[in-house]
Amino acid sequence: KQSKALPGKRFCKQCEQMIPIHSRVCQFCNAPQYTIQQIAKEYKKRLKAITDDDVLDKYKNLFTKDNPFITELKDQTMYFEDLPKEIASGNEIEVQVSGITKHIGYLEAEKFDKISVINAGGDTVSLAWAFRNDDAQYLAISVLPYREKLYYGHVYQGYGIIQIWEIAESPTFSYGIVHYGKAALDMKWLPAYNTASDIIGTLAVALANGEIHIYNPIIANSPTKALNIAPIEIFSIPGLVFSCIVW
Repeated sequence: KQSKALPGKRFCKQCEQMIPIHSRVCQFCNAPQYTIQQIAKEYKKRLKAITDDDVLDKYKNLFTKDNPFITELKDQTMYFEDLPKEIASGNEIEVQVSGITKHIGYLEAEKFDKISVINAGGDTVSLAWAFRNDDAQYLAISVLPYREKLYYGHVYQGYGIIQIWEIAESPTFSYGIVHYGKAALDMKWLPAYNTASDIIGTLAVALANGEIHIYNPIIANSPTKALNIAPIEIFSIPGLVFSCIVW
């Protein structure tokens, strides 16, 4: 038996299985764990943080004086002919609006009288509108396959995509940004109107693997399936998963 917990982990008080340090309920036996106050105290102890200044010193590398919105990077975009096989398929859905029934294919959209319906291929976890002054607007969507669940405080890994849709007269799937964080728990575009002709804007994404990625999604000249865009920055604190972000 392991006598010492790994960084960001601790042992369940009942079944003694190793669980994330901030879990309030054991994922193995469902036994209640520490209170929020006890968790915070234990986490600070592990970090040997005594004052707020100490915490800021430890995490000062998370902050940058550069605005990622204007960061210039070499083109690190990789194009895929198709989506990774784990997320390449989706079911057709049947939608009825005002007595009109239509069948919508995976990553397709149909326009009804006054609304458009998108088949994103799963349960929506998060979405975000980009700040654009153009006629065409852009929407980022993250979904989880139907019948799959994410539990608070757990770390997940696996292929996922951030769907980028161009919204003009009707929604059109532009491409998916491939990542290995399962799903985006939250997404926020930098709240500044962008008029650049090559990028949509700057997008912050909190993934279910605990990482925060900052992207500059491009404006695709023609629809494609998937892109592997290198993040401008990746932030993480071992053992923690961020469920929301704000600029």
